[in-house]
Amino acid sequence: MKYAYIVATPGTGSGKPRIDGTRIKVEMIAEWIVHLGQAPEDVQKSHPHLTLAQLHSALAYYYDHRDEIDRALEEGHKLARDVQRLYPSRLQERQKTQEQSHHVLARTARPCYGN
Repeated sequence: MKYAYIVATPGTGSGKPRIDGTRIKVEMIAEWIVHLGQAPEDVQKSHPHLTLAQLHSALAYYYDHRDEIDRALEEGHKLARDVQRLYPSRLQERQKTQEQSHHVLARTARPCYGN
């Protein structure tokens, strides 16, 4: 079945279905609208080069290929978790160290009642 505005081109977007003339994949549209609960109108406002017709065509493709696209999304989420585990954010590590130091200081601090 053909879907208006949806193409899959080897070498572009890993060959995954995307909105024609863009690099925005159907799975991205599904993530934003179906999984994150954004309204199509809000996605269109964030990406004014997309039309509501393109977004709804991407959703039609998603619903006809839901298992396959949800599997790809979950693989992407798993990869992101694995990368975060292997390469933690330096900022998060610094904040964690500061919190641990704060807790140690809070436990060992004694009240000071003037001299």
